[in-house]
Amino acid sequence: MNDSKSFPIDFVVTWVDGDDPAWRVKKLTFQGVASDEAKSDNRFRDLDLFKYWFRGVELHAPWVRKIFVVTDRQIPEFLNLANPKIQMVDHTEIISDEYLPTFNSNTIDLNVVNIEGLSEHFVLFNDDFFIVNDVSPLDFFTKDGLPKDTIGQSVIIPTEEYDHTLVNNVTLMNTTFTKKQVLSRNFSNFFNLTQGLKVFLLNLYFTPFPKFTRMFDPHTAYSFRKTDVKRGLNVSNQKIKRTFLNRFRDFSDVSVQWLRYFSIGEGNTRPRSTRFGITINTSEFSVRKATKAVKNKKTKILNLQDNGELINIEETVLFFEKKFPKTSTFENVLSSER
Repeated sequence: MNDSKSFPIDFVVTWVDGDDPAWRVKKLTFQGVASDEAKSDNRFRDLDLFKYWFRGVELHAPWVRKIFVVTDRQIPEFLNLANPKIQMVDHTEIISDEYLPTFNSNTIDLNVVNIEGLSEHFVLFNDDFFIVNDVSPLDFFTKDGLPKDTIGQSVIIPTEEYDHTLVNNVTLMNTTFTKKQVLSRNFSNFFNLTQGLKVFLLNLYFTPFPKFTRMFDPHTAYSFRKTDVKRGLNVSNQKIKRTFLNRFRDFSDVSVQWLRYFSIGEGNTRPRSTRFGITINTSEFSVRKATKAVKNKKTKILNLQDNGELINIEETVLFFEKKFPKTSTFENVLSSER
């Protein structure tokens, strides 16, 4: 492959409508002893902003081959299914019946590789990862088709239940690879100022430690190759199956971050600036703050993270409407006129 146009790239986005009555009944039926954090409404809440995700794709990434929308027997009302780039994917198409229904985003993420027709190169999005500036294939993959990501070390500072999953991911990293092996394969990737001074200094500080304490986990869209993902799933088969058995997030879960780690460990990932994606919580969102953030053309993706508080939802809608005022071809005309 001698240029970025020599291989197709697909986008995969996961979505749920937490207000759907039928889905809510199912959730109540199965949530049982799930923790309050795992079953909290904000984890499944749809803020009615998904159409702006598609507007961002059409405006800033028109080159994408296909968009696979992964859902649980749901279809966004606004979505124009006649658009040839759109393909709906139900959980039943990619996840074994024994693990369904599932409300565990880790299970869903770890199964998207099973999508029929998915290209070798794909990017995994949450529905709250909005593309806010022009992106090219080279923002996600090298010319030779290697995924781009932040290649860094960090440390786990426990503040929520999900941090147990980070421990499980790092445990897999340390049992699958030796740190010396990973660093020798990736020395120029870890110590690369393209990623920014912060990551460089973190790598400098943590490198003498005999084991990985954590990998740097940017909360943004992730680039993958199917072949890497399948190998990563195979080497961690038992822990992955245990994750699938948890209908809601659980302390024993492994997450999609492990698949990033595996690609890095094998030396198949290349560095990318941490400015690629930024996160703003719903409780602190403002038009001014978001506008300032996306004015930096190096920032490609804005993550609007629902932290349970919707203080500025009106400002949030105002920002996205100003940012993406034009209806996309991914929307039904009638729904856009409502």
